[in-house]
Parts: sequence; C-alpha cells; structure tokens
Amino acid sequence: MKLAAVFLWMLLSIQVPPAYAQSGGTKADLHVERLDTGAGAELLTLVSIRTGSPEPVISFLRDTLGDDDPSNDRIRYIWVLTYARPSFTQRMKASVPFFYRKSGNAPNTDKPPKPIVDYSATSRRSLTGVLGKLFQREFLDSNGMWSRATTRSYGSNAGEYRNTRISQSLEAMSSVDLESIFPGLSAKELDRIQGRLIVTQRLFGDLTSEPHLSIAKEQHELRNSAMRAANWEMLRQKAEENGLYFQPLRLGSQDPSYVLLWVAREDLAIPNRAFDKQLLHIPSPWNDERIADIGYSETWHFDDQNRRVDSDSIGSRQVEVIPLALYSLNHPKAPLLMVDFRDRSKVRRVEVRRRAFEDTAGVLSLGFFSTWTYLGARNAWTALRGRWGAPINRQARLRPYSNLRYELSVDNSLDPQLRAIIAESVEHLSVNPFERSLAEESNLAAEQYTALKVWALSPNGLAPKLDRDRRAEMAGLTHGKALRGLFTVAQVASLGLYRHREEPTPDRWAQLDRQRRINYHVAQLREVLESSPKPEVVASIRDIGESVELLSELSKQDPSSGKRVAKLVSRLFRQTADDGLRHQCLDSLTRMQHEAADNELAKLMADPELAAWLRSAQQALRADSATEIEVSSNGAGGP
Repeated sequence: MKLAAVFLWMLLSIQVPPAYAQSGGTKADLHVERLDTGAGAELLTLVSIRTGSPEPVISFLRDTLGDDDPSNDRIRYIWVLTYARPSFTQRMKASVPFFYRKSGNAPNTDKPPKPIVDYSATSRRSLTGVLGKLFQREFLDSNGMWSRATTRSYGSNAGEYRNTRISQSLEAMSSVDLESIFPGLSAKELDRIQGRLIVTQRLFGDLTSEPHLSIAKEQHELRNSAMRAANWEMLRQKAEENGLYFQPLRLGSQDPSYVLLWVAREDLAIPNRAFDKQLLHIPSPWNDERIADIGYSETWHFDDQNRRVDSDSIGSRQVEVIPLALYSLNHPKAPLLMVDFRDRSKVRRVEVRRRAFEDTAGVLSLGFFSTWTYLGARNAWTALRGRWGAPINRQARLRPYSNLRYELSVDNSLDPQLRAIIAESVEHLSVNPFERSLAEESNLAAEQYTALKVWALSPNGLAPKLDRDRRAEMAGLTHGKALRGLFTVAQVASLGLYRHREEPTPDRWAQLDRQRRINYHVAQLREVLESSPKPEVVASIRDIGESVELLSELSKQDPSSGKRVAKLVSRLFRQTADDGLRHQCLDSLTRMQHEAADNELAKLMADPELAAWLRSAQQALRADSATEIEVSSNGAGGP
C-alpha cells in the first residue's frame, strides 16, 4: 500500500489535473558559511536569505583532525540556531498549567547556544530522559496536584519547543539540494545528519547507531510521501464533491505540502446546495454571510472544459474565487486544517481545547498505571476519532504549524495580501510559552550565531571541549569491551558526571585517525553492498577497489578491525560479478595476515558454488606466474 501511495504521489507531482490550479513555491535562497576554528575543526552554517537579510538556520561542527582527508572527518555537534536557552520568565510561564500564550522574552545570548545534538553524549540524553520520566512518575506525581501539574506542564512545553525547532530546521534542509550547498559533505553524510535530527526527537532515538540513520531518514521520507499522496487524493475528491476549487501549494518545499480550497462567488447564490463537511472541518459556504468578511479574492480564467488557463487565452471565462481554508498534507490519516478564512481564530480555539483536555488528564494523574477505566475509554475514543481523521496526535499537529510559519517567511509565490492573512492566522496558533514571533526568532538566530562563532574561536571555548571529546573517543579505541563496560557503568552511576578519557599521545592520535578512516570505508562498502545484489551497478568499480585496498592496508596496522574487514571483503567477493574485484578481494584477504581473513578464505574455498571460479582463477594465476618465470629466464640467458 505504501509503495502504491508513493507511486500515486509521483504521478500527481508530475502532472496535476488541469481543472485545478497549482502554485510552484519559490525555494529559499540558502548558502553555507564556513569558519575554520583553528582547533582542527570547521563550523558549517546553513544561512537563509529571507526578508532581505541573512538568517542562520543550523550549524554543524566537523572535526577534521586538522587535515584535508574527508575519510577521517566526523560531525561532532549540531546547533539549531532558533533554539535557545529559555529565560527565567519563560520557565515560570511554561510551568503554569493551562497557560497557552507564547512569550517574547529575550534569552541571554552572551553564552554560546546549546547543541541540539552532541554526538559524544547521545546515550546520556536518552538516559537522562528515562530517569526524568521515572522521577516524574515515582516522586513528583505523588507529591500533590501542584507538583504534578507544574512539572508536567514544563516538561511538555520544553519537549515540544525542542522538537518543533528541529522539525523547522529539517524543513529548511529538505527544501534545497544540500549536496550543492555543502560540497565538503557527501550525500551519505548529509542523510545521516538528517536521520540523526529525525531520531533525536524520540525518547530512545539517540541510541540509534550511525549505519541506521540513513535508513531512518529514508523511512521518514517514504512515510511523508505516502501521507501526502493519500491526503492529496482525499482532499481533492472531497473538494470536487462539494463544488470547491483545489489549489496545491509548495511554499518553498520541493513537493506540494499544502492545499488551498476556494469557492466561486457565482456559486454562492445557488439555493439548496448540499455540503459535506466531513474531512473538511469547515461549515457550508452556501448562504454564509461571513464570506464577505474574508476580504480577499482572485480572478481565475477557465476554458469551456472548466480547465484553468492563462488570462489571455481565447474564449476563456472569468471566475472570481474566494479562499475558504488552508490544509496541510503533512499529517497522518487526514489533511490538517490550518486556516479557516471565515473564522481565523477557530483553529487556535480547537487546539487550546484539545490541549486543555490533555493537560487536565495530566493534572488529575489519569494515565496508564493509575486508572484502567480512563485508559480504556480514552483509547476507544481515540481509535474512533482517529479512524475518522481527527487530529488526535499532539506532535503531529505541532510540526505542520511550526513548518508553515517558516515556509511562509521564505516563500514569495503567494499574493502578498493572501500571505499576510495566512501568516497572521498561523502566528496565533502557537500555545507554547517558549515560542517567539518570526521577527524575534530571526534576531535570536543571528545573535546566537554570533555568540557561537566567538565561542568557537576562543581558546577557552571550543578547543578544550573538542579535546575532551577526542580523548573520550580514544578511550573507546584503547580498551577492551569489559573495561569499556565498567566505564559505562561508572558514567551511568554518576549520572554522566564521570567520563573516562585518555591522555593524547602520538600513537593514540594515529590510532584515532586510522580507526576513523576504517569506519568510513567500512560504512561506504556496507552501504554499497546493501543497496544492490551487484555492487558494481550502484558504485564505480574503481571506488570500490580503492576502499578494499585501503581497508586491507589499514587493518594490517590495526588488527582489532581485522575481523569485520575480512567479513566485509568476503561478502563483497560473493556479491560482485566482476572478475577484477573478485581477484582484488582474494588478494586483500591473503595480504591481511589475520586469522579472520584465513577463515573467510577457507569458507570461500569450501563453497561449491565458488569452487569452479576459484579453480579457474588459480589456474590463471599459475599460468601468469609460469609466463613471468619463462620471461625472466629468457632474459637471464641472453647476451
């Protein structure tokens, strides 16, 4: 079903039915700024040009170890520059139950922003989250209603604020071709960065290993594509049934993610027209006096087959259309109503009502472990409402709200008056005290970027922190599994205060560089092998051969990696059909001088399906050797 939905979405993206209008949003003007920190690392920042001034969106710190070899680079930290430490006033407001207004208090930007992702402490965040939930459940919830209500309210607002900022940065990254903007980062690295941002929004997402991040990103995109395809078709059919006009919008995105529904003014006077508001969640426009208060309309032109055409088309007729509602297609089960043009405060009232119901349940401690009757009733109601397309998932509603705010600010495809109406309505949808207006967010991002650059260049800023993280990385390479396990236990017992680090020596620096390069080429080969049964189809034989050659040399210097390298080279030998690559794999396993490589060679020799090829390869090798001996003999016997 998902594949069918994705296929349908591809068809719809290529050709939109001519009876409906389509808006091709203008992409945001994005570029990258590079800053050499002088500590063997560089700061890469994605900058957006909106409202005529540059606005930094997201920054990555790439640890290069001070050289130009990309295979030993590593992303260390990710900063979402619109995400800031909340001020004291914001914290107090966020702790007040049922306080659903955003705050404009400016945080202290003298300090560098806190990274949204710290690759050296991903497990620590998951551990802190689990312990926090246990502490909330066992201690805070049992100390009375006020203790339970304030802490739950603060935790919920803080988590939602973080996730919406991440979602907004992902939306900015998905609107452009990142490979052209970040020439120093490969497509696979960029996929892993986006995958990390996606999974870090979940409780245990930070524990996801690096090889699975690309998969997480791919699955996320497939789900979103299938979701948009299903919502597109449902909304289009419902618009046709009700005699409305359907206009998909991109708003800076690569794919249409929003839909405007319009009504023709000439249709408003038709008496006794039926209107099915199921799925649309708006009242009937027929004979509704509030239509006149919308204050905006457009003139479209249609041919005799009711297809929208240009205004200068011969024989076209004019139709005045009025916007009724804006929907997001990025919502599970059904399209999400974002703006009702007749009642622009409606969506906010509904959101506040839903939040109040959820917060009341939290204040009364109605949950899984406390009230089975409530649990059963709520699950039944949720399942019933969700089946009919009600937006019951809080996080699924917040992401489209946040993304629409950002996309409106970078898009110029809409009429300025219409965009202003939509932006004003969306600006009031925020019910989180940590939120700020778009203008305040823009200023905040610029100030935080300035503070980040000052910290990155300061000798007492980035350099000491980067040195500690590198030494902790060395500890993982120096000690065995048992001792690393003891270090982990000590770290957990101290709530992350203790972390074992090694003293940097030339040998350990060389080992760190070697391990990073091994990990890089192993990841490259593994991804090629998992992409296709025949690796030479998805990657060049030359690149694959270079990785095999480098791995065989590096594993000889680092015996601890011999086992995984040998298994990977053996797997490549089994999958490839290229004789040259197969010969190179055999040569690599022979030169590794490792027990695991000898075992893999023995397994290959014992495989009956490969025996014939191996015998022919050995015969060819003997023939080549005999020819070389004969040539050398003739040369030695000459004058």
